[in-house]
Amino acid sequence: MSHRAPHGGRARAASRLAATAAAIAALLLWGGSMVSGGRFLPVAAAAAVGVTGLAWLRVNKLLGRKDAPAEAAAESAESGSQAVAEGRADGEHESARDSTGDSNRDSAQDAVRESTGGSVRESVVDGAAEATAVVPPRPGPSGTSEGPAGEDEAVMAVSVPGPPVDPPATPAAPPAEPDGGSDGCFPVLHTPSRAAGAPWLLPSDTATHGVVADQALLGELHIRAASVVGPGHRAQGTARQDAYRLAQDRHGRYLIVVVADGMSDSRHADVGASAAVTAMAAALREALDGAARPAEIDPREIFLAAAARMYRTAESRHWDPDDMRAVAVAAVVPVQAELSGVREVWLASMGDASAWRLHDGTWQRLIGDGKGSSETGLVNGAVENFLPFEVERFACRRALLTPDDVLAVLTDGVADALDQVPEAGAWFAGRWRQPPPVGAFLLDVGFQQTQLQDDRTAVAVWCGKEERAR
Repeated sequence: MSHRAPHGGRARAASRLAATAAAIAALLLWGGSMVSGGRFLPVAAAAAVGVTGLAWLRVNKLLGRKDAPAEAAAESAESGSQAVAEGRADGEHESARDSTGDSNRDSAQDAVRESTGGSVRESVVDGAAEATAVVPPRPGPSGTSEGPAGEDEAVMAVSVPGPPVDPPATPAAPPAEPDGGSDGCFPVLHTPSRAAGAPWLLPSDTATHGVVADQALLGELHIRAASVVGPGHRAQGTARQDAYRLAQDRHGRYLIVVVADGMSDSRHADVGASAAVTAMAAALREALDGAARPAEIDPREIFLAAAARMYRTAESRHWDPDDMRAVAVAAVVPVQAELSGVREVWLASMGDASAWRLHDGTWQRLIGDGKGSSETGLVNGAVENFLPFEVERFACRRALLTPDDVLAVLTDGVADALDQVPEAGAWFAGRWRQPPPVGAFLLDVGFQQTQLQDDRTAVAVWCGKEERAR
């Protein structure tokens, strides 16, 4: 903004203002020295300094100087406040101000002044001052503004901040519908997770990927898989402790899905989960390659294979096997449906790793412990059956899938949402009614929800025709 040159009227006004300020300052000093034997002289001196500083600022404005020292007024006010504080007598005191907040506010005001060329108005919102630009008055005829007395500068209006106040209570808004990760971020199911906003820290002692995903087609089976390190672990630099494996038998007759969840209080849970899924997938493939039908598979042999590999891994690295504990679930899905269109799925589980069926828009747990279950090893949320120790304590069953059903093999990071978040079941059912692109599926699995901070893994299988995929 350009600055107008001073004219005679302004110079006279500036001279009068300076003289008046000097007189007021002298009067204040005289009065302070005379009253009560000079006891109030420091207060009077502070007031005089403040008046002089403000007058100096006003004189520079009237004269239209480009580099008007606005800092002089601030320094004068600060000096005056210090003098007043030092002159307090006999137990008088004043509350301290937040110097950092004042400095930030002053910096914001200076920035607004520079960018707008105008002045700044301070408004108090919930006890905190914020700077807002004031539009200078419009110039009137003959180069003067339409303000009083023809002055052509903006007026600085200041309201003194009061004590912080709580904002008025407002009714709680209903939870927003999850956005499905349309913006490329993990969707919020119901309540945002503060941990989800924390930085992703790199684990220091492992090469486990924080995010993995797959998309595949096997006959008429459409497969999506994703595993994401949970908010709680990534904020702490802990490795993802979930793992999954996808496989098929040698003749392509069966899809093999294995999912494992390493136990968080186990030092090398990520290695244990990876060893478990690798061994179980290999054991299932070997059984199916030997012409066995799924109904003939011995689940004990599958879990024994996982335990043996976990023990060997621990021994080779000089670890305690207790540091590699994990739970696991496996599924074998026929690629070809029966003539009726139905598929019989073989399932085996240990602990709270689970398999679910989406049927007619409703999720049904097929196998795996839920929170509070005591039948197969979950008591009050604590897992009691796990690899590599409890190989005899597992569950095994078969279930039927229709062409419109979806099979989901999950760790508890996702299953807990289906169990505990009212909107989650309907939301996942809508999102996974058809096979989504793998990127969208990954975002779904990485959802945000307060209190649910564990790693998330899901493998979903759609049993319909190929044209269902999108």
